[in-house]
Amino acid sequence: YKIDTSTVCNATCITCGSDSSSAWAQLERKNGFAAKKTWQIRKETLPSGIDYSNAKTIGFRGGEPLLSDANFAILEKLLKNNNSDCFISFTTNGSLRPTKQQQHILDHFKNVNFCFSIDGVGPVFEYLRYPLSWETLVSNMIYVRAHGIHASVSYTLSNLNSWYHHETVQWFREMNLDYIVNPVYSPEYFSPSVLPESVKQLIAAEPGNTELVHLLTHSDQDDVKFLKFIENVNRQDSWKGIQLGDYLPAFAKALNFK
Repeated sequence: YKIDTSTVCNATCITCGSDSSSAWAQLERKNGFAAKKTWQIRKETLPSGIDYSNAKTIGFRGGEPLLSDANFAILEKLLKNNNSDCFISFTTNGSLRPTKQQQHILDHFKNVNFCFSIDGVGPVFEYLRYPLSWETLVSNMIYVRAHGIHASVSYTLSNLNSWYHHETVQWFREMNLDYIVNPVYSPEYFSPSVLPESVKQLIAAEPGNTELVHLLTHSDQDDVKFLKFIENVNRQDSWKGIQLGDYLPAFAKALNFK
C-alpha cells in the first residue's frame, strides 16, 4: 500500500505546490494566488480496504507524514492484528523526528525505513526545500539510525541541482545511503534539460556526471521553458524573501542570474 493521509506540510519545496503542501497553500494565498485546499484524513476515519493482518508493505507519503496522526493510527491497527512484520516506510522531508509516542509505535515493527527527501548538500538543500534546515535533517537522520530505522534517500533531480549532482551523490555514498533519482518532468520548466545549452555542456563535462548526459539534451523548446524557469524562480525568491545566488552561487553565476 502507498498511502497519503494529508497534505499538511511545513516546507515550500521549490518544485512543489499547494496540491501537496499546506505551507505552499499559505504562501500562495498570502501572495494572491488561488491555492488548493489543504486536507487530512482523521484517525477516526481511516482509509478502507487495508488488510491489516496480511499487509506486506505500507509506504506513507504526504504532505509530511510525521505530521499525520492517521498514519500512526494505521500502524496501531497493524499491531492489533499481530502484523509487526509489515515493512513500513515514511517518505519524509527530514525536518522532524518521531515523537516519543510515535517512536514507541515504530519500535514494535521489525523493518522500518525513513526515506529522506534530499536534493543537495547544505545550502543547496536549504534553497530547494526552503525553509528547512540541513543541520536538522542530518541530526534527525542520525537519530533514526540510532533507533534501528533504516535511512534511504529520494533524490529529486531538477535543473536547479544538476550543477551540484556529483557532490550530492558523493555525500550519499559517504553516508552509506541507498538512493533513488527522480528526474523532474512536471513542472516542465524545472526539468533538467531546461537550461542554456552552454550550461548543460559544463554540467555534462564534470567528472561523475556521466549518468546525467541523457537528461541534458537540448531543443528550442528548452530555451522557451527556460524563460518560464527564470520567471518562476524570481517569483518564489520574492515570496520567500531569499535569493538564488545566496544559496547556489556557482550555479547563479553560470546563469548570469540577477
